[in-house]
Amino acid sequence: MMQSSLLSTAFRAALVAVAFSAARLTASDTPPGYPDRVHLTNGCQLSSMLFLRRYTAEFPAERGVRLVVNNYSGINQHSVSLVTWQGEWWCRDDRLGIFPLGVKVEGSEMPAKIEKTVSRELSRRAKAEYRDADLKRMARENYNPPAERRSVDVVNAASMVEGSTVYWVTAGNKEVPVLFFRPTADSIGVYDPAFGSAVAVVHCSNVDQIVTAVTKQLGYKVTSVHAAANVASMVTASVR
Repeated sequence: MMQSSLLSTAFRAALVAVAFSAARLTASDTPPGYPDRVHLTNGCQLSSMLFLRRYTAEFPAERGVRLVVNNYSGINQHSVSLVTWQGEWWCRDDRLGIFPLGVKVEGSEMPAKIEKTVSRELSRRAKAEYRDADLKRMARENYNPPAERRSVDVVNAASMVEGSTVYWVTAGNKEVPVLFFRPTADSIGVYDPAFGSAVAVVHCSNVDQIVTAVTKQLGYKVTSVHAAANVASMVTASVR
């Protein structure tokens, strides 16, 4: 009787192990999408950068690139991430998550027409996920985020990007917040919720000059810039 009980226990344990292995196998059929902690206004490029950095570090055998899709849901330029996973191309969007494209990985180059596939699939999934009124509202908010929203977005972005610095840009009679960061050792990035992210290779080490130059390119009539002394307080204070 004892031997039978032991065999029964061993059999149950084996079934659990098989079920656990099957669950892991099923889970691995889909690559991780690493959703953002919070959604950032016009933060698609920054989101893609952070996602690809983590994805390629954890899965060095796979590939990942950023793709800019034009005229998607009222947005002129929208960044998504394309990654390979078990011989297939997948797309990861900062709102819609990660989904398959039904395109095989062939050679070292992306398929020539994959951008059309991505654009079509994004539109289809967005229409299934959101009402037309919601899509139009999100497009309007991207063009002119309110002052408080911009402060919250910059503070949230700062918490997501290690080593970044929040700057106040004085332009005329107002101050607007932007985030300065370094994607690589020889490049800089600036995130502005009203415009999105700009990344470039520069040889200047003066951060104030870099932030001034970038924000002038965005159309601000910059008179001065300075690093924020207390980032945490920005979430409760409106842009002046």
